[in-house]
Amino acid sequence: MRFKIVIGILVVFMLGLFSFAIYQAYALKKTNNALEIAKEDLVTEKKKLEDVLEENKALELAKLEAENEDELWDYAQKTATLEAYTNYIKIKGYKKHETVLNKKIDEHLSKKTGYIQFVESNGTMLLTPYKGIGNRKDLWIPKSAMSVRRGVIGNSNFRSTSRTGNVILEGQIVKMLGDYIPSGNAKWAKISYGD
Repeated sequence: MRFKIVIGILVVFMLGLFSFAIYQAYALKKTNNALEIAKEDLVTEKKKLEDVLEENKALELAKLEAENEDELWDYAQKTATLEAYTNYIKIKGYKKHETVLNKKIDEHLSKKTGYIQFVESNGTMLLTPYKGIGNRKDLWIPKSAMSVRRGVIGNSNFRSTSRTGNVILEGQIVKMLGDYIPSGNAKWAKISYGD
């Protein structure tokens, strides 16, 4: 009789140990998946940062080489990047080429679209207005890197809220398309952005 009780206890113990091992394996797999996603995001961010650094070097060189406004404007048009146009504005101002600058900036910022969270549920703004281009109120820059999504998390009007695979970098200019989209106490918005 004691033998059966001991065997029963051992079987229960072994089943518990086996269940615990399966749970640990599942938790490890889940953690590993999260780490893989984070690694992919970091690789993407690193690449974008390297690209921005390279463009900034080129623009600084262009700034030094440009002896007058026409050369700098010609360089901005020849390079045709958002950074070239915004650097032109920082150096020479906005008014002289306002119409062309707005058109070029809008062209650059209309390459991709997606959704990002603008305001956390506690009221904290995740982006700040970009004030470097005239009186435009549709341009924003994030305070930190953000993943772009296909929809708004927590809003039943969006079937897919998965990530697009793109990351908006801290300080990267984005264009807000329309009004805020509510998600509980948080606010999201559809944006367009460039490379």
